[in-house]
Amino acid sequence: MKILNPLAKFQDNLLLQIKPSHWINAHLYLISIAIAFVFPPSLLFTIYVYLDLNSWKFNFSEQKILEKKGLFSIKETENHYFRIKSVTLDKPFLYRLVGLSILTIETSDYAKPRLVLNGITNGDQIRNFLYERIQFSRKKEGVREMDIFR
Repeated sequence: MKILNPLAKFQDNLLLQIKPSHWINAHLYLISIAIAFVFPPSLLFTIYVYLDLNSWKFNFSEQKILEKKGLFSIKETENHYFRIKSVTLDKPFLYRLVGLSILTIETSDYAKPRLVLNGITNGDQIRNFLYERIQFSRKKEGVREMDIFR
């Protein structure tokens, strides 16, 4: 048997990609535009905030969640599904008005124990998707969650 791509068994197919909504920075946009009438260079701040939020992505693959964030310096954080302990969905009043929610993922990962997906649409569907991926990943890896208390 000949493997054409030596990294083929390590590749992870992308299932879903989401980005936070720009509604979470609406107050910054409004304040910056108001200040721009007095101090025009403040529009550069608005552009930076827009581009920074636009570069923030959450990639859901078969085995893990990859958070990619940053405009000039890019930081990537991986969280495997089998390490997820709990998923919390919050829908604050102002977010509900525009159809957004906050999904908080608690993990047993030391590098990033909490992953917050702020200002996402279809929070209920993404939470259900996560539960399915968590169960599938734990079954595939043979992992069972146990908490040890002292």
